[in-house]
Amino acid sequence: MEHKQPSVRLSVGGSSILVIFVILTLTTFATLSLVSAQADSKLSEKAKTAAAQYYAADSRAEEVFAQIKESIMLTELFTGADIGDRTIGDIVIHIVQGDAAGVFTISYTVPINEIQELHVELQASAGQLTRNTWKVVTDPGEEEPDGLNLWFDENVGFAVFDGGFDEIPDSFTLEDEDNLVMLD
Repeated sequence: MEHKQPSVRLSVGGSSILVIFVILTLTTFATLSLVSAQADSKLSEKAKTAAAQYYAADSRAEEVFAQIKESIMLTELFTGADIGDRTIGDIVIHIVQGDAAGVFTISYTVPINEIQELHVELQASAGQLTRNTWKVVTDPGEEEPDGLNLWFDENVGFAVFDGGFDEIPDSFTLEDEDNLVMLD
């Protein structure tokens, strides 16, 4: 009596499908890893450039600060008649009389890049120079007008939006002649 053991056969087609699925999965993950690595590399390069630009501007601002501190400006310039704008190299320094007698505010900006600058504000009094402000200011560029570009179409009977914005507001108002209409 011969016992036949049931054999589990995995067909060739099933194993081929499994291999193709594994290869596609690995290829997908490899592609995603490559794209992620490239994005990280670009971000790192931008961060490196931004840091280099900031520290170059910070170094220039420190040089101007040292020149102001060591110059005659602290001892002879603040006579009241000499208040105004001065230059140190390519940096314009604004000198303004402070609130109290003998106190002067000195301010200047050092460009970092096209849209950022390092704003420095110093206070001078009795031969002392203190830092009030040392911060990065971003120029927002041209400000867009507030509100939505709407017009009332009498043929349609409601307000029509004509323009783009990033986020759709929950509600807004529209003036139609003398009536204020709330649109939700």
